[in-house]
Amino acid sequence: MLGPDGQAANGNSNRQNGGSITDLEEPAITEEELTSLDDRDREMLRSIIRLDATTVREVMVPRLDMDAVEADSPLEVVAETMVSRGHSRLPVYEETVDKILGIVHARDVIAALAWSKPKNSLRNMIRPAFLIPETKRVDDLLEELQERRTQIAIVVDEYGGTEGLVTMEDLLEEIVGEIEDEFSRSREAQVMHQPDGTVLVDAGVTTEHVEEIFGTQIDSIEVDTVGGYVYHSLGRIPQTGDIVETAHLHIEVVSMLGRRLRKLRIHRIDEEAVERTV
Repeated sequence: MLGPDGQAANGNSNRQNGGSITDLEEPAITEEELTSLDDRDREMLRSIIRLDATTVREVMVPRLDMDAVEADSPLEVVAETMVSRGHSRLPVYEETVDKILGIVHARDVIAALAWSKPKNSLRNMIRPAFLIPETKRVDDLLEELQERRTQIAIVVDEYGGTEGLVTMEDLLEEIVGEIEDEFSRSREAQVMHQPDGTVLVDAGVTTEHVEEIFGTQIDSIEVDTVGGYVYHSLGRIPQTGDIVETAHLHIEVVSMLGRRLRKLRIHRIDEEAVERTV
């Protein structure tokens, strides 16, 4: 799906010459690994493969279903919309959604309301929007969102009109979320407590569940799953052995399925040990 840093340009060149980036790469999964997969994992692998041939138009939230706010909306209305619709970001438009001015972040709205700054208008909080064509491939978009460290893109047609939007979470769900729904397992099956005190979890386990297990918080409003958190933190395709740390947790990538996160090992950081090393 996505190659290591620096390979994207070569991949585009190969496609222009009639070849495929996969022609030059090592297989994402070996024949032996493929035959050992259960039905659930085979379907996950198919999901990854499909990303190469899937366009943004197939996974985007259509224009008619988009949640957006008008540029002159009161901040209280914007905050209420975010809470009721469950969004941390919203597109901001003027007059019509075909004229997207940018994106507003929940943290900016909350900060303005908390400090009682009535002069802070929504227009002052608008951040630039990332505009993409509806024909862009999903795997290319995933890489670009990671490189830009942004979570949302506005999809436009050939005339510049708004067609919809797509988020990082939408793309990760193409790999993890929807498959987890179809082949849902019990929470007990997704989380395995190890004798050494670590916890082995599926990448699709929610960050909320991990917080419950360890009695701590993962400071991220960007994603819902621990696998998504690792993707977001690394800003690239993870590899076995990669480590991500929060203020209190140590998260290690222990297995991959092709280029998809499969299993993570998590343990709480020994705060006393950390203090002794400071």
